Amino acid sequence: MMISALLLLLLVIPIPVDAQESTQTKYPEAVAIFEEPFHQPVYEQNLFKILDVHVPALATTKFHIHAEPVHYVLFQDSLSIEQLAGGEWSTPGADESNADLTRYLGMSSADIYSAENAKVHRVRNIGQQPFRILAIINQGPGATHDGNVLGQSDWTGEPFENRWFKSSPMELVAHSSTEDMQVANDAVLFNPFGDNVQIEVNGRSNRLQDWMAIQRDMNLKLTNNDDEPARLVLVEIR
Repeated sequence: MMISALLLLLLVIPIPVDAQESTQTKYPEAVAIFEEPFHQPVYEQNLFKILDVHVPALATTKFHIHAEPVHYVLFQDSLSIEQLAGGEWSTPGADESNADLTRYLGMSSADIYSAENAKVHRVRNIGQQPFRILAIINQGPGATHDGNVLGQSDWTGEPFENRWFKSSPMELVAHSSTEDMQVANDAVLFNPFGDNVQIEVNGRSNRLQDWMAIQRDMNLKLTNNDDEPARLVLVEIR
């Protein structure tokens, strides 16, 4: 069946391994996710990394390993097929060919992978446009006080949280500003629609680009300069 690229990320078929090194021994063609050319690391701080996943139309990723908790924000979707390591390519079908590729834009999801519960796959973009996802890889232990170890298997515009992430969609009305804000954890603020938002951090103001990393206890204030509401996603790394 033909499915959108974002849904491939949510088809979690675990491959039991003792460690990521064992996965690479079993599947020598697979690379660590940070080494896959279309998964570009763009930021690293403490125990998390941000990847800009950008796969052009008709391109195919290398086999790569998902072995740590990951949070996704969708920036651009396309139609793709998937091949799990040791398996066959998924079969395209006509049922998804007319799918609305904008329906999940700006939404979030999360998969909870580990070295013992890894996924090895590659993806081929068979659509006519690129797909792009901003991903946060949590390399820490997570919040040990939180019993929720589940991911968020469906794309959602609603808040959710688990042991590794707290995801909070935000909407700023036109020509408005927030009160001064602080976040309890290191966080990333995403601007998936490219809205005209100014972010003031510790007294310095800049236009918010696609994303911005925010350190814990940092003072910030947001201003929407557009005539329409601005839709953002704030993700805390736990």
